[in-house]
Amino acid sequence: MTDTNHTSSAALTLGEALGNLYAEGTPPPCHGSLLWTSEDAEHRAVAAEHCPACPITAECLAAAVECREVFGVWAGHDLAKPAGRRAAQAAHEAAAA
Repeated sequence: MTDTNHTSSAALTLGEALGNLYAEGTPPPCHGSLLWTSEDAEHRAVAAEHCPACPITAECLAAAVECREVFGVWAGHDLAKPAGRRAAQAAHEAAAA
């Protein structure tokens, strides 16, 4: 049975970081845009270009990897593509080293 009430610690950390950004009046680049979850790969590529300017990419990357996300742009990685998931995993492991 899957525990649907489980929330990863990385997801909680991301939620807290997002809350802090909103409290400061500085929403992340993905706020209010459908580009990050578009079915169009070109739209997602445009979205990924905006991620490096975000101050919480580390938290975003950790949450994406820990939660095994398989769609959307997370921390500049297009997780709809296997290569994007591998790159995200490698970046997460490098950051943890």
